[in-house]
Amino acid sequence: MKNVLIIIEDVQLRYQLQNALRIQMFHIISTNNTWESIQLVQEQYPDLIATDLDVFQNSSYQVLKQLRELTFLNQTPILLLNNQTNKDFCLKIWQLGITLFLPKPVNLDLLIQIISQTIKQTI
Repeated sequence: MKNVLIIIEDVQLRYQLQNALRIQMFHIISTNNTWESIQLVQEQYPDLIATDLDVFQNSSYQVLKQLRELTFLNQTPILLLNNQTNKDFCLKIWQLGITLFLPKPVNLDLLIQIISQTIKQTI
């Protein structure tokens, strides 16, 4: 069973995604606390991280940077959900090594398909 870490502040989206991924037989690790996510990663070793953290908030940026710098996570896909699309945003997510970006609002069925396919490709 593959582990998916969900770091999503949007409560409704987080619960919908958790439920949909459980149906697809993924093990879900979930938090809305950015700093707790670092501890969870070190305990659970996710196969994919899905987040809606704001890369322009310093604390969120630092957490994503720390996650990417962990040796065992440097190849783990990070999927970012956000409603930003400007040049500065694109540069920031590229610098962080974000694997995939989907604009919000996101189609849940599409998101599940992308998560499933991304995990299959990283096996």
